[in-house]
Amino acid sequence: MADPTNLTLLYSNLITSESMITVSSETTTFEKEYLVDGKYTTCWRSLTMGGDGLFAEEGSGLFDEDGYGLFGMGDEQEILIDLGTAQSINCIALGNHNLYGEVTALNLKYGDTAACADGTIDLLSSLTATDFMDFFDSISKRYLKLEMTGADTITFYQISVLSLGAYTELGKNFQPHIENYDPEYTVFEKVTPGGQIQSYDEDAFLRWKLTWGSNNGTSNHAQLAALWDIVKRDKYFWLMLDPSDSDTLKYVKVKDFNYPQIYNDHYPGHMVVEARHV
Repeated sequence: MADPTNLTLLYSNLITSESMITVSSETTTFEKEYLVDGKYTTCWRSLTMGGDGLFAEEGSGLFDEDGYGLFGMGDEQEILIDLGTAQSINCIALGNHNLYGEVTALNLKYGDTAACADGTIDLLSSLTATDFMDFFDSISKRYLKLEMTGADTITFYQISVLSLGAYTELGKNFQPHIENYDPEYTVFEKVTPGGQIQSYDEDAFLRWKLTWGSNNGTSNHAQLAALWDIVKRDKYFWLMLDPSDSDTLKYVKVKDFNYPQIYNDHYPGHMVVEARHV
């Protein structure tokens, strides 16, 4: 199966609960549950690496003056996912990770048992910084395992968002008109007991407006309506404007969606998506 070439979405994450995940290690306040809470600002983090497959606590003497493992060996971590039943998958996405330039191997293994011995997908060659999405031939398996081998410089592994599923590619007739909104800041003001006015900004957001005309038929409407049924305005999902350009990968939610039906079953409309500016 060829990689997508048009605007692509991954909005139905098959990992729906932390109970589906087993990790090699986790740090207090950075547990595995944060891989699937949908938030970009929380994360799973492994224990601190001590080199040669050991985990080290602070003050253990297993680090050099730069904080790296004294053994100088790459450490491994695994994230095992049990989907309960075999599910069709052709896409993986990692959000806000620290793996780029810090791992010497990154593989997605899969199988009918937890050993995940049926096959391996190499992700390292296409790994990108911060956010990452990879497409591959569809597989249908119950178990998947993300295996990470770190260089001797890595001190811990971190991932904020882990998504697995089947991507949706919008039809080739879909030529969105994309408007880049300036970062939007929400300003709050409050009056102190002394009568002073204090103001502060909330996190900035980036927005894109995608507009399509009525001559695109009904297929895009059906795809976007399916997305809307799942995410509404509350759930973040992955959107890649150009699958050949990793910089166009965004973790977004719908701010506005308008698709009025008109004559001849054509569905013009627009969708405004919003990403936290981090």
